[in-house]
Amino acid sequence: MARRHGSRLGWWTIDSGDTWQTLPSVQSVVDRVKNAGGGVVLMHDFDRLGDDANERAEFVLAVTTGLLELADEIGLRVEPLGELLDEMEKKSE
Repeated sequence: MARRHGSRLGWWTIDSGDTWQTLPSVQSVVDRVKNAGGGVVLMHDFDRLGDDANERAEFVLAVTTGLLELADEIGLRVEPLGELLDEMEKKSE
């Protein structure tokens, strides 16, 4: 149904855990990406509600910072999922 409506589908390989009841450590997320040699990391940028909204927003920012530092350190490419999907579509043509 999604494809019929022109929606593009993508998937993640590593869940940052930003919606889990208990947040993981930032370093554990970075380590998972490093150990996997990269990946597509799921993080949410929606407005948060509730008592822990600021903590979760700060977690996403800290994970983003850690992943950008890792990418620079080991030479990973960083790009939005849409750009990755564009590239994959061009290769399949």
